[in-house]
Amino acid sequence: LPGLNYSAEDSSQLSKLMNDIRTNVDETVLKMILGSTPVSEYDSFVETLKSMGVEEAIQINQKAYDAYMAQ
Repeated sequence: LPGLNYSAEDSSQLSKLMNDIRTNVDETVLKMILGSTPVSEYDSFVETLKSMGVEEAIQINQKAYDAYMAQ
């Protein structure tokens, strides 16, 4: 992403959300690559990310991107 600027509130919220999301993504992708978690669990993985707030994180990034593009 380009140099996006976030409000203090958005930055704090995004940081909270992404810490847990990144950890989950890293662990799950590794497990899928190594075969300890079947790739057929992908839909469950996506639902887990949604429950962790990934859609809110996307909205925060989209808001910052839209502000950047409006400059």
